[in-house]
Amino acid sequence: MEYADQKQFEPMPDIDEDIKYEVPPLNIDPNNKGDANRKRRFSVSAESSDDKKADRFVKKVYPKSKEALDRIKQSTVDVFLFQGLDTEQSKLLIDAMFEKKCKKGEDIVSQGDPGDYFYVIESGIYEVWKSANRKTPHVNATKVFQYSHKGAFGELALMYNAPRAATVRALTDGVLWAVDRSTFRHIIVGCTARKRKKYDNFLKDVKLLLNMGDDLRSAIADILETQIFRKGEYVLRAEEDAEHFYFIQKGVAIVTLSHRNKAVRKLGAGDFFGERALLMNDTRSANVVVESDKLEICGMDKAGFMRLLGPLYDKFRAGFKNYEFDDIPINDDDDGNISEIE
Repeated sequence: MEYADQKQFEPMPDIDEDIKYEVPPLNIDPNNKGDANRKRRFSVSAESSDDKKADRFVKKVYPKSKEALDRIKQSTVDVFLFQGLDTEQSKLLIDAMFEKKCKKGEDIVSQGDPGDYFYVIESGIYEVWKSANRKTPHVNATKVFQYSHKGAFGELALMYNAPRAATVRALTDGVLWAVDRSTFRHIIVGCTARKRKKYDNFLKDVKLLLNMGDDLRSAIADILETQIFRKGEYVLRAEEDAEHFYFIQKGVAIVTLSHRNKAVRKLGAGDFFGERALLMNDTRSANVVVESDKLEICGMDKAGFMRLLGPLYDKFRAGFKNYEFDDIPINDDDDGNISEIE
């Protein structure tokens, strides 16, 4: 496959960042348990000179109209990375964003290049291409994902000080909002370290990941965001588009099918849901409704799921075949619509 001869996006001036290639984030083998005696290599730790860089971090502000701010806020609604930020952090990130208009065929990022920007999609369709040949990534590249008018990309190279793991190309004209590497790391790296600490112990007890290596669990922890629902609220609804995958941290949810006025499955701490529609590229096949007073779940978006858990397809597929449904009485005021698990 030949790549279009497109001029690459020029980096912003006056950003002096040392780059240390420590981790290829897209090359984690989920079945590799690793050596328990070796030092963990998968790290989101800051660069050795980060303390000095933090001292000279300069806040960037690109003036925006109210219309532009509204467009950015709408574009970031479903970006999980933003859900873990407080108001001040979100404002700092949005202030530093600037608009980038893309042309059809343009390579926004190229596999093997250093990471310079994080991108939020406002409009346009973008294909993700990856090659096993790192020296000449334009050779035998395979399409592995596609963004359609929403989402975000480019965070991995910035978080892990790694080269770009894939090429992202505009299939249509579109609009992106870009954030420079310095600002992104200043805000996100600390948040990511706190998230890893928060989720690490929980993920060790998740049955799906019991035989997986530390690298995979750490990568999952880095992208999870927590959401809280109250009794009777729907987490998923049948026929909706599938965008996320979830683990249950605390509480109980029930699964119902639209054609049955009874719950067919209960989900509790350590269980997961939402995988079927993502793997099958389908809409939700059922609903998930909160049964306990409060349900605490942590989730990842479709791109993160396919990157980290897609290789477990056979394991998920086997799970689909082994599901056994029992009728579980539910309250009369329930409408009997629930989950995604079949």
